[in-house]
Amino acid sequence: MKDDNMKNGKYLDSKQQSDISKEITNSDHHSVGDCSKTKLKFHGVESNCALVSFGKEYVYINVEKYAAKWILKNEKFILMVPFRYMEGFLEDISVKGEYGFIASDDLMHAYDKYKKMINNPATLKPLDGVDGCGNDTYELSFNDYLFNRKLLEHRGEFFHFMDSQNYSNKVLLSTDDTLLPELLSFLENENVDVSAVRNRSKTDRNVSENTLVDIDSLNSAVKPYPYQIEDADKIIKMKRALIAHEMGCGKTKISLFVGISIEGCKLIICPESLRLNWQREILQVDKNADIIIVKSNKEPDWNHEWIIMGYKTAVKYYSSIPTSKISCLFVDEAHKCKAVDNYGRPGSKQANTVIGLADAIENVYLITGTPMPTSNKDLYNILVILKAINPNINRSFFHFGLKYCNAHETMYGWDFNGSSNTSELHKFLSRYMVRRLRKDVLPDLNKNRIPIITDNSLPRDYISIEKRLIELRKTDLIAEANNDNIYHRKNPNKDTYMGLAMTGRRLLSACKLKTAIEMAKELYEDEKSVVLVTEFVETMENMEKEFKQKACYIKGGMSDAEKQMAIDQFQKGEKKICCMSLIAAGVGITLTKAHHMIICDLDWTPANMVQVEDRICRDGQTESCNIYYVCHKESILDNIFINMITEKSENIDQVVDQAENTIDLVKMINESNNKEANTFISILKMRLEKIIENE
Repeated sequence: MKDDNMKNGKYLDSKQQSDISKEITNSDHHSVGDCSKTKLKFHGVESNCALVSFGKEYVYINVEKYAAKWILKNEKFILMVPFRYMEGFLEDISVKGEYGFIASDDLMHAYDKYKKMINNPATLKPLDGVDGCGNDTYELSFNDYLFNRKLLEHRGEFFHFMDSQNYSNKVLLSTDDTLLPELLSFLENENVDVSAVRNRSKTDRNVSENTLVDIDSLNSAVKPYPYQIEDADKIIKMKRALIAHEMGCGKTKISLFVGISIEGCKLIICPESLRLNWQREILQVDKNADIIIVKSNKEPDWNHEWIIMGYKTAVKYYSSIPTSKISCLFVDEAHKCKAVDNYGRPGSKQANTVIGLADAIENVYLITGTPMPTSNKDLYNILVILKAINPNINRSFFHFGLKYCNAHETMYGWDFNGSSNTSELHKFLSRYMVRRLRKDVLPDLNKNRIPIITDNSLPRDYISIEKRLIELRKTDLIAEANNDNIYHRKNPNKDTYMGLAMTGRRLLSACKLKTAIEMAKELYEDEKSVVLVTEFVETMENMEKEFKQKACYIKGGMSDAEKQMAIDQFQKGEKKICCMSLIAAGVGITLTKAHHMIICDLDWTPANMVQVEDRICRDGQTESCNIYYVCHKESILDNIFINMITEKSENIDQVVDQAENTIDLVKMINESNNKEANTFISILKMRLEKIIENE
């Protein structure tokens, strides 16, 4: 009875199944089949064919009719059926009466995609951004699954890289101007429409039709400098730009001139501590502005001209932000989005949020005076947000790392924390960056770095830390000599470089504070305003015990309103001393009442040091600024950090400005260096740099 229910086949009994299994791979007339109403199993697509199997029992099928063939895959007999014969094949094996097969949903979905694909023209279109090596990127849609294989044969001849792993009927290509003509000629011979590429102009990608409003008509409370109007006019003509003026040159003001010139809703993402500052700046330019500050404890209202939110709030409401309503996105302190893992994926929630929002909003402006805080790798996400780099090209970050980060493989994996081709990276970044140096636009605003060398007795606990650092290095040398994993060494104290460095710096800060307080008192007695900076809670608490009500304090845990009250007290001269946290008060705060700053602690990154210096050395300052660095004469850690900051700063200045080092602490303190410790310092510094970058 089973034979009567199959149009082109014959069911087999158990013995016949056993016999046929031995010859089925060499046969063109057999199929595997289940004799009940079951779904045809789908195993994917290969060479314009669907891969299917039938189940437990065999059935004879005229495979020649469908130009099908058998393959043995994962110890299963799989039938390859060309999609062009799929309709007839499905009809012949469909349920007839009690027996037959039902096509699975996956198979029907693949067949529907095939039908849509063959009905669409093959096209090549340009994409925004380049790959990690600077090659232009393109999307190639095709209507033949076999075309992908044909294209691969010409890799290196017409294009550099191809990514097809995430797509069924298209690929992403990257090529340069040298290979592009050959690629276009090849594709045209294959009937691919390349007119979108031939007719495009490279200069059109980032060009905006927006125009700057008449700044004089705004009745702004603060009169802008001519260079600020000039820069705003340049930026408004770009869809995406990096506003990277040095601190104190008026980046916020320039950004607001751009925002006011663009119709529609403007979204500002900034550190939580700067929300009120942005609101104040907007009202100085437009006193009637419609502004809302979105906080994480209240459902947002998106129907305002200006929407200000902190990074944490943006992360929380990311999925509900109506990007279609937003005409312009400003990202303040954009270097906070630098985190990227070794696969090129965003390494933090705020980086992922900003990249996602920027991809959906037409006009995007990144604002930071330190676009590259520590190394070339920090620029990758910035360039992705600007659509200067297309992250969808396979291994885009890896190729970026090879070219610009001196990427190399170590016993722990790939290291992307180096630098290479800095001049080329500077040219690449400059296409999207508008930057002014303070010395060029505010020539009378000088910054003097002055070392204050102390020889206070080092705490016994700190000396112990230095000894443990030396022992840790010795253990590492033994592990490296034996090619042993350095992280599996026997370490009775379970010490790490990062842990010892953090503890040592904290103890050293308390030791240096005595000198800082003495100097601050001298300035106070001379009726001079002064800012003291520390990175550690314990040091801040000791400052509060010392100065009490004589000083104002800006530190972590304060509300925006509390910070602003402290700033106002200092700027109005009500308090002559301001004690502040290096991180909590490092951005968006103006303390130009002071011409003197005393820094107790050296940070891991040059960007943080420059940011905090520029709280007093910025637009609005009327005198030269003295920045005093308190350094201990005998401290190995101080020497390590002075060298580390100087070397990192030198690379940053080459990439961003093609300029000489602007934060050369080694030169500042050269005569006070602990020369006896230099050999150990050079070895330990390299180890610390690697650990710091990977934290």
